[in-house]
Amino acid sequence: MHFYYRDPLECVKLLFNNPFFADKMEYAPYKLYTSIEHDARVYTEWMRSDGAWERR
Repeated sequence: MHFYYRDPLECVKLLFNNPFFADKMEYAPYKLYTSIEHDARVYTEWMRSDGAWERR
């Protein structure tokens, strides 16, 4: 049996300091619509969801 341990804070630091993720991480929820009239919402990412919007 093998046990692996990683410091969660170090993992988060590694992710946030990685240039690969620099333009891929979203920090604030937002609503995306298909048109300027706000006819229909687009739900493809967590930060576009109602759950993220309610937790802001």
